[in-house]
Amino acid sequence: MLDELRTLAGDASKPEDAAEAKRILEAVDRWAKERLDEARAMEEVTPKGAKKLYEAAAKRLTGLEPGDAAAARLKDPTFLRELEAWDRLERMARAEEAVKAVAGAKRVVTDGKFAQANQGPLGTIVGEGRLLVARYADTRAAVSARATLERYGISTGAAK
Repeated sequence: MLDELRTLAGDASKPEDAAEAKRILEAVDRWAKERLDEARAMEEVTPKGAKKLYEAAAKRLTGLEPGDAAAARLKDPTFLRELEAWDRLERMARAEEAVKAVAGAKRVVTDGKFAQANQGPLGTIVGEGRLLVARYADTRAAVSARATLERYGISTGAAK
């Protein structure tokens, strides 16, 4: 359909139809750029959400610059790295949800009662968190992981 509109937009023998086709193409282009902007903004909130938006844009907007840009972003090593880091951060978050309060204990690993009662979730938090901080130090997920580790009194083993 877009190809037909492009052809019609360039048809000088039908100036009114050409003008209407150009108007439609411009509206589609604006809409496509808005979808791409939404995906870029979503990266700041959740790379996984951004991935879904990029995938939809790449599929629906094939042949348009925003669609091509979305497809390229899905292959971008920096974005893929952030997605990997985000997966690990989500595992940390699920483990943190399983952490139980212990009466008379502080929420730190140095409190034996707390650490014993939460051995499983804390093991996941430590493992994923330290890996995130070490392997994905340049990601936003690593910043969150470091804060989570510090909240439990866990050394990150990395400079802040």
